Amino acid sequence: MWCLIVLTLLIPLALPAASLADIEPDSDRRYHVRLLSGDILIGTVYDISDDSYTLKLRTAIGIATIFAPQIAEIIPMDEVYPHSHRLLFMPTARPIGTDAYLGLYEVLMPSGGVGLGVLSLSGGRTLLPGLADSEQVSLLNFKATVYESRENGGAFSLACGGNIAWLNAPNDMVHLYGVGTWSTDKLAVTCLVFAKVSGDDDMTISAGNYGSVAMHYATGSVGAAVGFDTPVVFRRLDLRLIGELWCSDLIHPERTAAIIGVRLWNTDIAADVGLAFFPVPAIAPVVNVVWTPRIRD
Repeated sequence: MWCLIVLTLLIPLALPAASLADIEPDSDRRYHVRLLSGDILIGTVYDISDDSYTLKLRTAIGIATIFAPQIAEIIPMDEVYPHSHRLLFMPTARPIGTDAYLGLYEVLMPSGGVGLGVLSLSGGRTLLPGLADSEQVSLLNFKATVYESRENGGAFSLACGGNIAWLNAPNDMVHLYGVGTWSTDKLAVTCLVFAKVSGDDDMTISAGNYGSVAMHYATGSVGAAVGFDTPVVFRRLDLRLIGELWCSDLIHPERTAAIIGVRLWNTDIAADVGLAFFPVPAIAPVVNVVWTPRIRD
């Protein structure tokens, strides 16, 4: 027991100090600084000593002097939230960037994604017990962020993309979409327009011994969605409220669904929990856990 206590006390001393060598004073770029004590400071870099040992951070309450060995990590504010490329189900216009992630959607659908600069690739496949491989559901999604701008404390992004889904092996459909996201520190709003461009109009989706269901979804249908992502309490960065409103066919407004949930997150892990509401009426849980391993210097 005493060995564990000693090791716990010595671990912070053994951790390498965050490198300040690549950071320069910049009054327009805000940083998220997490100390080894767990405290978090947000502000712009006012000054760095010549030996990169001391950092002066201009915060909302004044200038804080921080020593490099006290810093666990320092990340630009526009990179500190690696989950901004997605809502509960909807993609945003923000790219995955240089990150990658692994997730588990609804407990039974492993998923993952990788960023290649402005290109984002993601996908997933269900592993429902008792169903044959041909009865599982698969999804592949491609997105290209074609425009990004940051000014006046906000950011705006535009992206286009497409996806192919298999609702059982015989039932494939292809969508194309365009999406825009406007965001600040307090709120991100995403609007998406999509169209089904390939696939049968009438499908029978089977689920083994669980039965089957018939679905009509005409090729050429145009749908839209809107979503938001905002901190539940502005001063608590790790808890966010997320919502989405979908209509799969704009000429049939009754085909609308809403999703509302919360996201508990840090720079590595995000846990999403929510409810989806359908006009049948029906309610379904939405659960997703995502791990984004961060590559740090």
